[in-house]
Amino acid sequence: MADAMLAEDPETIAHPFLRSFRQFADEQGEDRRALAAFVQAENPPLDVDAMATLPMPVLVVTGARDESAGDPEELARVFARGKGVSLPGCDHFSAITHGSTKATVFDFLDGLLDDDFPGSF
Repeated sequence: MADAMLAEDPETIAHPFLRSFRQFADEQGEDRRALAAFVQAENPPLDVDAMATLPMPVLVVTGARDESAGDPEELARVFARGKGVSLPGCDHFSAITHGSTKATVFDFLDGLLDDDFPGSF
């Protein structure tokens, strides 16, 4: 992943997934050197203890065929009010634009409205 982020020419990236990831990073204007450094870090700068204290609900969504993201429920358990959802038939990139992602987010938000404002909607 780091090599893909740092490659001068994205056409030289042999692995299709890594090439797609690089293309997405370029399209989004991401800092590719920062992404490469994060991937190479032995201890990524994620404060799991701080994440556990976040008071707001957190939705973690991945595609079921995403081999790089891991189990969304496992990450969701880090948060006090986390929910993990795996989208059938989606991979890392197709999950972003898939209609089920939008539906999952709306269902999540609808549930929050039901929890926070019972009887008002």
